[in-house]
Amino acid sequence: MPMTSDTHTTSAAGYPGFHYTHEQLYKYAESSGIFSIMLQNKSIVHFIPEHPEKFKRWLKSNHIFDIKAAASN
Repeated sequence: MPMTSDTHTTSAAGYPGFHYTHEQLYKYAESSGIFSIMLQNKSIVHFIPEHPEKFKRWLKSNHIFDIKAAASN
């Protein structure tokens, strides 16, 4: 389970320091700045971005399902 942090600007396909493109992602949950992400292949990875809100915006802009947001509705 890779745990990395970001240091660069974002791109359409990928996020700096995160080793997956948005096409590989299925859904995520975030707690205390740690993102647990399920990939399309059903593997789980964890990511600690330097800027959690920026990473969350990137996920949302790529229509990645937020498990916690769905649970609170």
